[in-house]
Amino acid sequence: MKLLTIYIPSYNRANSLLKQLDAINNFRDKTKFKVVVNDNCSTDVKGYKEVQDYCFRNSFVYNRNEINIGADANIFNGFLNSFDSEYIWILSDDDLLKKDAIEKIITILEKNDLDILFFTHSKIDKLEVKIWSQRDFFENNIKTADGATLISNVIYKSNSIKNLIPKGFQYIYTHFVHLAILIDLFKDKEINIARIESSQFFIPDTNLPPPEGSGGYDHSYFGFVLLGELFEQDIKKEFINDWTNFWSLRHWHRMYKNGQPNGIYAKSYIKENLNFLNFFRVKLLFWEIFSPLYELIKRNLSRKTKDKLLKIFKVKF
Repeated sequence: MKLLTIYIPSYNRANSLLKQLDAINNFRDKTKFKVVVNDNCSTDVKGYKEVQDYCFRNSFVYNRNEINIGADANIFNGFLNSFDSEYIWILSDDDLLKKDAIEKIITILEKNDLDILFFTHSKIDKLEVKIWSQRDFFENNIKTADGATLISNVIYKSNSIKNLIPKGFQYIYTHFVHLAILIDLFKDKEINIARIESSQFFIPDTNLPPPEGSGGYDHSYFGFVLLGELFEQDIKKEFINDWTNFWSLRHWHRMYKNGQPNGIYAKSYIKENLNFLNFFRVKLLFWEIFSPLYELIKRNLSRKTKDKLLKIFKVKF
């Protein structure tokens, strides 16, 4: 059994994917890991023929879906590739790795018995190994937006999640398959985790084309709150309250039209789980009136001004 399976879902990003495979290929000991590329029926036939040839030359697995099954189903398929290795990593084709990333990750996994390895936005220079409850996960990652919403920022022990894979499928409509599995993993038990800053492993963001089905951002905006049902009861209320804070709801009306049916589900779910003191409807009414003005101001602010506002008010424009 391999230590690690690296599963890369991909669509129409052959150039980026080849760079990703090059970075992985810097680690020459193929006995430690396997690579599976899952092409979601890309229209760039020439580019992905080059990817297929690269995989063949380097003993990587290349699969091509006969039809485009959607980005989320293609991601979910990665969990079905987790049964013949100790760990599974679903790695995006555009979160490009540094050349020494695989060597560092293999070392971490060999030296530590972990259920989950997180790569964080927060500055953690040295690996932190902890035991977390669902409350710890919520407070230290979800609530602080510390990276777990991105598929590439999580490596899972296969045995720890194998019985939870159906839960991911059940929540595929949220556009957060991996988060559904993660949240359920922490439910009513404590989990061995480690975390370390992602910048040690990933190249800073590059200007790549939008991801497959980028309209899914509207669906995922509403889908995220629907994950609340997977939290323990006390955390669930706090999670929904946080999501419906005044500033978060500024996106609601812009995304609602294209975010169906998740927008309808989210509205009903929130009303069912919050009392009137949250003033959810009042906040929605405010943004319905002032969203056009907000969008106008946002478009005309310079990047420098936006950064200053973020620093002062801790809110992102």
